[in-house]
Amino acid sequence: MTSFVRDVRNPIVQGLSDYLAVPVVLSEQTTPWPKNIQTGDYLPAFGYYATINPYIPGWGSGNIERRTTPDGGIELVRTVEPTATLSFTFCAENRQGDDGPIFGEDEAMSLALKAIGWFEYVGRTQLSAQGIAVLTIENAASRTFLAIDDMVYRWGFDVEVRYTHIDVRRTGAIDENIIIQQGGN
Repeated sequence: MTSFVRDVRNPIVQGLSDYLAVPVVLSEQTTPWPKNIQTGDYLPAFGYYATINPYIPGWGSGNIERRTTPDGGIELVRTVEPTATLSFTFCAENRQGDDGPIFGEDEAMSLALKAIGWFEYVGRTQLSAQGIAVLTIENAASRTFLAIDDMVYRWGFDVEVRYTHIDVRRTGAIDENIIIQQGGN
C-alpha cells in the first residue's frame, strides 16, 4: 500500500530542503519560525509547505491484478496514478549581514526561484527515480503580509506531481468448484 506522506511528500520535502540548505517545515505548526539547533537563535530564512490535495484521482478505476499469496490466499492489487498538489512558501527577514543589509523580500524570492529550479531539473530527476513525476510548476508569487508593525516577506508557488498509488485487498481462496443444480421445468 502506498503512503502519500512516506512515499511522496517526504522525499519531495527532504530533497528540496537539502538542495536549498534551509529547513522546509510543515505549515501551521506551533513553532512558526524555526530555530538553529546549536544556538537557539531564530533562522533568518526557511521554507514551509502545505499539502493542498494529496489524492486527485485520474480517469478510470485503475489496473486490478489478482495474485496468489505464499499461503495460498488471494490478493487483489489495484494500481492507479493520482496527482497531488503541494504549496511551498519561503520566508526571510530583513537583517544586517557581514557585507551590508540583507533584504528579506530579495532572499525569500531567491529561495522560491531556486526551489522552482530544483523542481525543473535536479528534483525532477531525483523524484522520477522514485516514481514521482513533476507535472506542473506554478509561477512564483509574493505572499508577503504585514504582521503588526513589520513585514513578513514570503514568496511561494504550487507544484503538481503524479505518483503510483497501490491498494491491496486480501480475499479468501476458492478451494473447489461447487455446482448447484436448480430444479427446473
